[in-house]
Amino acid sequence: MNEFSTRLRQLRERNKDSQAQIAKILGVSPQMVSKLEMAKSKPSMDVLKALAIYFNVSVEYLLGLENKIPGTDQDKDDYWPLLGEIAAGRPIFAQENIIDYIPRIPGIPGDFCLKIKGKSMEPIIMDKSIVIVQKEKNLKRGAVGVFIVGNSECVVKRFFPDLFGVVLQSENVNFDPIVIKKNIWEAECMILGRVANVILDVV
Repeated sequence: MNEFSTRLRQLRERNKDSQAQIAKILGVSPQMVSKLEMAKSKPSMDVLKALAIYFNVSVEYLLGLENKIPGTDQDKDDYWPLLGEIAAGRPIFAQENIIDYIPRIPGIPGDFCLKIKGKSMEPIIMDKSIVIVQKEKNLKRGAVGVFIVGNSECVVKRFFPDLFGVVLQSENVNFDPIVIKKNIWEAECMILGRVANVILDVV
């Protein structure tokens, strides 16, 4: 497990993630992530799969069974994982959230896809459409992004930060915005990425 611990730390630091951010992705405590990086705890298969999807590497790479370099064309899969509806309390990249894999479209950046349920982002994103998400830590004001809210819920909204916190705005005027105070945003929320493109339901 020493090889796994080293690679987890290297990937996290390369991606400029904190242990708390990785904990949100996995649905565990930051202390557990620390234990994984210090080889004081062994990862479950669900944790390995979630990390592989998030960092876009193979489980074999995480375990030290192959040496393809992350961030090169060697380790880019030919498919995007397609995530379905995200249930409260379930880690975003849990295996049960993956409902299919979609062939990558040349020229379109993206790290994963998300199937939309609901009409809050209509007319730009229709119910049951699929968004391609590019992982980004910082979004421009007004950008459409994917967010973890309250450590559990996954939402697609427009991003409007200010000195007091963040407003996540629906495109559909019939839906109220989500207003999040600064301390709550910093402690319980996270930007997963920017919506890079929208495609029709292919599943």
